Amino acid sequence: MIKLRQATESDSVEMKGWPPYPAAFKELDYALREGGWYDELHLKSKVRLYAVENDGVLIGMTVLKDEGEAVFEFMIVMHPEKTGQGFGKEALNQTVREAFEVLDATTVYLIVRKSNPKARSLYEKTGFVYKDSYVKEIRGIPTEVDKMIFDRRYLK
Repeated sequence: MIKLRQATESDSVEMKGWPPYPAAFKELDYALREGGWYDELHLKSKVRLYAVENDGVLIGMTVLKDEGEAVFEFMIVMHPEKTGQGFGKEALNQTVREAFEVLDATTVYLIVRKSNPKARSLYEKTGFVYKDSYVKEIRGIPTEVDKMIFDRRYLK
């Protein structure tokens, strides 16, 4: 059973020891490493980092970044060996529910790389809808991305 809790420094240390992503997703691997998400975000006051556990074992991390005016950016990283098993979908659903029910969000959005259609498909199935496309610099590399907004009708 998936459970969210506040992420800690020890979660970051554990995550940095995970194996790399498969070659098709190598550009996502930075999130797990030194200088990755936890290091970038944990000291920022308007960021909530959640450890994702399955039966007490850390399998991922989600982020809600407060952009102001009840708008939050959602991010997720999963253990490379736990992708494609439904854990990410459940973590996404719980985190979005947290944003709306606890943080009183009006909007939750995410950025997904155009090179990751599998993730985009998951986001669409869970209630995110396409907003627009643009090029975003990620770790110094121009990257084509789509911005997707959560449709509250899917909140269960």
